[in-house]
Amino acid sequence: MFLYNLFSKKDVIKKISESKLRILKYDSDYAFDMKCLEAFIEDYEGLELTKEQRLFLNDYIALLETINEHNGTVCYFAGFFDALKIVKKNRK
Repeated sequence: MFLYNLFSKKDVIKKISESKLRILKYDSDYAFDMKCLEAFIEDYEGLELTKEQRLFLNDYIALLETINEHNGTVCYFAGFFDALKIVKKNRK
């Protein structure tokens, strides 16, 4: 992806995160999901797991989060490029 290569991954993720947070601040579904997540985190932390089990689950959760963030970045750029195509098409 041409534009993706113009900026560092850190800059792109920071910009997307800033935009995402501005939008999510007003999203009631997101607020509800975050409350549910807090409850799940409390329950998870209360589980009696061995160190190995907890490390395994933490790694699994971290991997899912990384995949989700990557998908978000890809979707952001896909939408951006779709918008450019529309603009370019309407200029003709």
